[in-house]
Amino acid sequence: MSSFVISGKRKTYDLSALFASRKYSDLVQKKQKLDSPETPNGQYETYSFETGRMCVYRDCAPPGVDLYQLQNDLVTLPKKFYSKNKKRNSSHKIGQAQGGFTCAAGQQTPLVYGLNAPYRNKNELELLEHHPLIHKSIGKVLSYMWSVVREARPSESESMEQTSSELRLFDTGFTKYSIATNFQTEWHRDETNQKDGVQAVFVFGEFTGGDLCINSSCSSQYILGDVTKITCSGGTLFIGDYKSLWHTVSPILTGTRTIIAAYCREDVAKFDRVARQRGGIARALALRDQRIAARRAIEHIRNGLRNQWKSIDAQVMTDIEHEHTCRTQIDTFYKQLTAFATF
Repeated sequence: MSSFVISGKRKTYDLSALFASRKYSDLVQKKQKLDSPETPNGQYETYSFETGRMCVYRDCAPPGVDLYQLQNDLVTLPKKFYSKNKKRNSSHKIGQAQGGFTCAAGQQTPLVYGLNAPYRNKNELELLEHHPLIHKSIGKVLSYMWSVVREARPSESESMEQTSSELRLFDTGFTKYSIATNFQTEWHRDETNQKDGVQAVFVFGEFTGGDLCINSSCSSQYILGDVTKITCSGGTLFIGDYKSLWHTVSPILTGTRTIIAAYCREDVAKFDRVARQRGGIARALALRDQRIAARRAIEHIRNGLRNQWKSIDAQVMTDIEHEHTCRTQIDTFYKQLTAFATF
């Protein structure tokens, strides 16, 4: 082992023996453990079904996050954040909030290489600008969830990490997340998730009810004998094949149940695969930005012409009305003149 020597004013110390000692190595391991996210102690439940499986970790606690404060902050966010699925069930006071990347069609999604280009959700940008502490806490939770995903599903996490880092969140394999509080879902599958990936759902808060129900019959219908109910409490982390498993949540009876669901969308992963074959994701995103700028410029010109036409149209109508008024006055004058001539 090469020596490591430091010199002071009076003595020279050789620290090689210290670095080689067991005491020092234990300190290094302890420091590394403190620097890395703490994962559950390895005790978890696994449920296997015909179309996938579900891993359940209990009593999870993301380091450095006050979950009570985070839940309160999320619930008190402006209603504009909770726009998704708000109208699906009239009993929901708020819908779901989403962050990350999406390829949903719209003005902000031009075609690049024949596919809708991904863009960062407006909620994500709003959080970054106006609620940075909440965004930071969400990032810590996602990082913790990802550390467990890598241990529970190494093959799927490796596939998710193939997506370019420009489209992934907080150095994880997730490209998108959803947040909801006391949200009652219908039977569904998350079919937009990445084909060879998994979804993680972290549940926190104090509540009763809200258990995860999985229909092992591969049907969307509630068949009592085919439904597996997995109990849920604050600190439960689910990692599973939500894309292929029909699932819902039992009624939430009391309390406040908040979830953060993290996943990778298949359309984002597909766009990334195509982009990497056509010059890289940076070039693809630059093309996206250019086309968005061009579209906005055209829209600006179109709005200007539309406003100009409205102004011209209004002036023409004013002129027509003025002409009509003049004609009426002239007609009235001639009638009066004719009446006067008869005397």
